[in-house]
This record gives sequence, C-alpha cells and structure tokens, in this order.
Amino acid sequence: MTYDITILIRQAKAGDTEAFGTLYESMARDLYRFALYSLGSEPAAQDAVQEAVLSAFRGIAALRSDDAFRPWMFRILRNACRKSLRQGFGARAESLEERFTEIAANDPPLGRALEVRQAIASLPEGTREIIIMHVLEGYDSREIGRMLGCPPGTVRARLSRAMATLRKELDET
Repeated sequence: MTYDITILIRQAKAGDTEAFGTLYESMARDLYRFALYSLGSEPAAQDAVQEAVLSAFRGIAALRSDDAFRPWMFRILRNACRKSLRQGFGARAESLEERFTEIAANDPPLGRALEVRQAIASLPEGTREIIIMHVLEGYDSREIGRMLGCPPGTVRARLSRAMATLRKELDET
C-alpha cells in the first residue's frame, strides 16, 4: 500500500484515527526494536511503545512540522524508555548473561549475537541510542540528530567512539 505521509499526518492531526494507525504501522517495527534494545526485555519494550503511541496520538495536534513526525515519535519513545528505566521495569536488573548462558552454549552464532546485544546494552544511554538508530535502524547522522536534538557532527563523533568501544569489547570476548 502506498500513501503520502504528509497527508496522513494532516489527517491524523485532524483526529483521523485510521490515518494515525497507518502512520504507526509504517514505523512500528523500528519503534519496537529501539525500545527492545533500550530496555532489554520484550514486555518492557511493548509497554514503552504502547505508552509512546498513546502519548503521540493524544498530542499529534501540537506537532508543528509534518516533516518532524518520525523524529518526534522517537523522542516520545525515548522518553517512555527512560521513564521505564527510572521506574525499574527495564531488564537492567537481570543480566543478559544470566538469561541466555545456557542457550548461547548450545548455539554459538546465537551466543555471539547475545554478546553483541550485551555489549550494546553496556554502552551509556545516549551512545546506545545512536548505535541502535544507526546500525540497527539505518538512520544517518542528520536524521539521528533531529531525533535526539543534537548536531549531526556530535552524532558522528559519538558513533565513532561507540563503534571503537564495541569493537574492542567484542574482540576481547
């Protein structure tokens, strides 16, 4: 199905729930993946996405620029993830190593994937978000900068440092 995002945004701002639903569907996978990597657990990620989508639906009329919809959604989700972590609902309390050690021992490729996931989870929050958005979601530094509210040069610098940290950490394992 092809659709014009700008038209959908305008319809959603006017109260069209179907248009908002189509907008959500167009980025649901990206939102969920961001929340999953930010929080480390499926239930927490689902809750954060649900909270973010509800908040976005309630506040879409205040969206100033139609071009800003995607970054706006990610900022709302980022805040929902932070709230979840502050409240202790993220999987940070559970070690990924404890959850997956047995599975990883029986499946080396899965074990390596879990090492990568754990290495990403160990990064500082802002850096982790940049890695998730760039490596997993494919956004460039300009798009990430818009979503996180920082200059593209800052995004590139943090991305470079984070990639070096990940390489070092994963080479040691």
